[in-house]
Amino acid sequence: MKKILSLILTISMLLSAVPAFADSFSDVEDSEAIDVVTGLGIMNGNSDGTFLPDDNLTRADFAQIIANIYHYGSTDDGVTEWKQSFFDGALEENDLIPEDVMNMQSGNLFDDVSSGSENYKAIELVYSMGIMVGVGNRSFEPDANVTVEQALKVILTMMGYGYQAALKGGYPNGYRTISSEKGLTGGIDDLSKYATRRDIAQILYNALDVDLMQLVTENGRISYKQIKGDTFLTKLLEIESKNGRITNNGNTSLTEAESPYGDFIIVNDQKYMLNDNTQYAAEYIGRSVEYYYSIGDDNDGELVYVRPDGRDEA
Repeated sequence: MKKILSLILTISMLLSAVPAFADSFSDVEDSEAIDVVTGLGIMNGNSDGTFLPDDNLTRADFAQIIANIYHYGSTDDGVTEWKQSFFDGALEENDLIPEDVMNMQSGNLFDDVSSGSENYKAIELVYSMGIMVGVGNRSFEPDANVTVEQALKVILTMMGYGYQAALKGGYPNGYRTISSEKGLTGGIDDLSKYATRRDIAQILYNALDVDLMQLVTENGRISYKQIKGDTFLTKLLEIESKNGRITNNGNTSLTEAESPYGDFIIVNDQKYMLNDNTQYAAEYIGRSVEYYYSIGDDNDGELVYVRPDGRDEA
């Protein structure tokens, strides 16, 4: 009887209507980049169910997206580790980023950025990391639109390619060259324009699987060190991605009526923990999915985002 009930429940789940993806927006059609980037929480939609993909982003809003990636200001702040991992003393020793910037304290910012402004902490972060250093004359222009070239410069610097881009001609051409080589510009039609929210999502999505570059000093000279598997996704976001079929949703499985796992799902015989934001994954039992899970020490194996990968579609 238990197996019969399990089979009925499983068939019901497979036939029931489930959302195409975890996040769907009324003004977005068929954008894997937006789907994944919002699913991972790097960017967010609006409370009315829209993403506004064609709207431009201000420099302050873009700084906030970067701050969210590093959990800036939280107990899981990753800025110090980023400096240690991807600069290793090389930039400070060669004055490529001044010591006062690397060790900047709050209050030493820009004339047009108030310490009480909404995005102050985010701007503090990008400045302290040397990835957005203003436009001159102690101005940051927080309300100006960010350009695609500026966004590429920021993302490349985060990934350790800033010095290499400088050797290729600096801003903007050097960053254009390295961005193209690393595949960051795929899907972007014009690198000179103001960036739309769709453009930023596409660049971030393109960057996820790119290996990071560490700069090290050896015998007084700067050299590059690239470690396969240390990517934007795994190192900066501390997230791994895989594909598989969900065979157990914590309440039932494809073969058993009862499951002892509670708030977990089973994919490829591996157990992953659900949280409040990923409970929807239980609806995908029996489906082939692309899934992202945390690989950090505190929440190792916790699902971050799940989406059907289409392999079991008719």
